[in-house]
Amino acid sequence: MTSLLDLIRPEEFLVLLVLIVLLVFIGQQIARPDALTYQQARRLAATVIVLYCAGGIFAWEPSGIADLLLIVVRALFAAGFVFGASSILLAIVHRLVGDPVEAVVTKYTSWRAECRRRVALERERREAAARERRQRAEQARLAAERERERQRLAEEETVTEQERLARSADARSEVIRFYDEHAPLLAASHPSALFRTQLQTRFPDAVAPEDAWRAAQDLMAEMLPLIRQAREQERAEHEEQRQREEAQAEEERRRREPEERRQSIHRLTEWYEEEKASIEDRLAPGPERDVILHELYDRYDQLMKEALRELTP
Repeated sequence: MTSLLDLIRPEEFLVLLVLIVLLVFIGQQIARPDALTYQQARRLAATVIVLYCAGGIFAWEPSGIADLLLIVVRALFAAGFVFGASSILLAIVHRLVGDPVEAVVTKYTSWRAECRRRVALERERREAAARERRQRAEQARLAAERERERQRLAEEETVTEQERLARSADARSEVIRFYDEHAPLLAASHPSALFRTQLQTRFPDAVAPEDAWRAAQDLMAEMLPLIRQAREQERAEHEEQRQREEAQAEEERRRREPEERRQSIHRLTEWYEEEKASIEDRLAPGPERDVILHELYDRYDQLMKEALRELTP
């Protein structure tokens, strides 16, 4: 900054004054004093005075009024030089391209408008990208929700179908269990082949649980009369068999009765002989033994007579 301020030196004031007068004269020849270029040159000169004084005070740090006055004089010379040179340059620029300030302002305005337009476009692009991202995220979220809902509905349908199949299978199993319990009674009137075909026709794969249980009820109701009839027939056969067995037993008893009576006489004789021998072995000869033997004989004789009476036709 000091080197720039030192361009205006006190020993060159006379030369600067001549140069300033020359520049101002040339500027007046190019443009009128009331022209726009003079106004812009004056503003620029005033700006230079303020900047030079401020820079001089900051750089040289004046210690008195003389130093401050010297800085002001040097600022006036600098402003005069800038005024003369800028009046010539601005006049030339005005002749060539027009008002440079207006051109700069126009350029700055257009540049600022372009910057604003680009910023607006960039903001719109970012907003559009953000909206697109939000839309994609919302679509992904909705797609995920739809997929979860589809899976939930599919799981519910699967569970419902499994429950339906389970209830239908329970009805089918109940019918099969009922048939198996009464299979011996139904073997003749309702064979297993017929029962299997009825299961296929009345319990298809797509049967509803209500229809399955209704079909099971109907099928078991159809088998109940057959079961009762089979039981009655079985009881009749058992009764007939029992009567035949009783008749055969009675006939066998009657057939074997004479032989058994003859055998009873033989056994009675053997009993008498064994008891008599036993008494004779245990008791010594005497009146007591004779009395017991006599009583034994009387008993034997009584039993023998009864057996003979039964044996007589």
